[in-house]
Amino acid sequence: MRFKQSPIITVSYIVVTIIAILAIIWQLTGTITGYLHNRLITDFPDQNALILTTFLASGCMLVIWALSRFFARHYGGWFLLFSILISIPKVILAIRLPIHPVSDMYSYNVLATSWASGDSWQWMNHVGILDLDSISPHVLHIATFDGFLFKLTTTTPLITEGFNIICVILCAMLIVSLAQRFFTRTVGFFSAIIFLLMPNWYLYSSLIGVEPVWLLFQLLGLYFIIRILTNDWQWTSLRFWGVLILAVICLFVAKELRPLTLIIVIAVVILGMFKVPIIPEFTGGLTPSQTHTRQYFWKPRLAILLIFGLFFGLNQVSTTIDRSIYQVPIANSSIGLKYTLAVGTDPKTHGMYSPQLISQLEKPNHNHKLTDQQRFAEFDQILSRKLLTNRHSLIAHHQTSQVITTKNEELMDPNYGIVLLDMNTNQPISSRSLIAKSLVPSVTTISTAVQLNILFLVLIGLSIQLIPEKASQLQQRRQNGILLCASMLVGFTLIFMAVEVQARYQISFYIPWVLLAGVGMNGLALLNERLIR
Repeated sequence: MRFKQSPIITVSYIVVTIIAILAIIWQLTGTITGYLHNRLITDFPDQNALILTTFLASGCMLVIWALSRFFARHYGGWFLLFSILISIPKVILAIRLPIHPVSDMYSYNVLATSWASGDSWQWMNHVGILDLDSISPHVLHIATFDGFLFKLTTTTPLITEGFNIICVILCAMLIVSLAQRFFTRTVGFFSAIIFLLMPNWYLYSSLIGVEPVWLLFQLLGLYFIIRILTNDWQWTSLRFWGVLILAVICLFVAKELRPLTLIIVIAVVILGMFKVPIIPEFTGGLTPSQTHTRQYFWKPRLAILLIFGLFFGLNQVSTTIDRSIYQVPIANSSIGLKYTLAVGTDPKTHGMYSPQLISQLEKPNHNHKLTDQQRFAEFDQILSRKLLTNRHSLIAHHQTSQVITTKNEELMDPNYGIVLLDMNTNQPISSRSLIAKSLVPSVTTISTAVQLNILFLVLIGLSIQLIPEKASQLQQRRQNGILLCASMLVGFTLIFMAVEVQARYQISFYIPWVLLAGVGMNGLALLNERLIR
């Protein structure tokens, strides 16, 4: 049973879809130019090899689609077995290439090990281990999560690596479930297999980054929210309130690990406000009364507003919660926001890590004569001045387009997986790499080709939504799924134009990418069937 679609919903859907198409074209451009400009490839980027590999990757997509159709017709346990089997090489990789964390991963591992070994956060703050984590409390959250794993087992990075591999498998299962709610079972399996096998992600998820856990909590939050939107809940039902609270908790945990989760929450609100209301299939197809019609329209919207209100309330007191848990000085979230904007708009570093800014912040941070409030006030002044300087420089030298273009290339970096694997498995004394440098060009070309195929499929999946189609329950469910994915895609694209970027932040796009790629592949399969007929 379906409702007559409101013109406002139709127009909103078309506008968001068109903007998402522009975002994907922008990302396609960044992927190609990023490959051609990549300074980390030991040989000059080989355009002919990229073209050939892209065609070969297209053939692999067809094989994956055929495999997806097989899984769609059989017991789901076969896909779980498949996911475990293709993850075995990652386990071998983690064992054979001992990790020696650097940069952010070093911070996570040191803090987690120290806390799991019995050191208090107050002591770590006193001796200076926390450094500037007072303006980036998500580092403490990540270290706490890893520390719990260490307390339950043993303090070795291999534990975190193994847990990340398990999280990726769970994410794949949730992607299947999520896709089934909007699209088809085959689309779900295709999206999940792509998620498991993306070269960059495959290599990176064998390390100790928090992204696998972050995506898991994102997907769990979305899973619970979609259950609320697609079932006829009663407000007095304990199960309804249980699912709603779980959705809020999962999204809040994801936000505590990565503040970018706010984009997911906004996308959910957009879905809740502009989704096409569909009567659940178990109503038997009976024509609903006017009262039931209003209920199916308003109940999910009110539920989404309630979820957003609870999430927003928790977000407002998150700093207070952190201070009470860790018992160390933590700055207001506005300072952390100013920091990422100050880095993200810096024309000198093109929106990437700024050692100069860190050096400026370290001066008041290590001035023990300042009180905590005075220290945070100094941070605020430094960051406010930096934002103002960046703004004047961008306007005076007309550098805005150059900065966001370079940031896009960094974000679409075709080889962050192999590079970060190499960096984090170097021998600590000799700095001798365990990975042959000759592998970097070929792995980069393969990962770029796969990424191009995924983005082309996403572009197809979005474009076919603009073709008029006879309304049906399946079409309206698909429209809701497209609206959610497109909103996430647009939101992340816009926010990364302003905030700090690193190559691994590309992972933020993976959920909408793989789901929309599945829609695109399904569209091509349907077109092929029509041509055959």
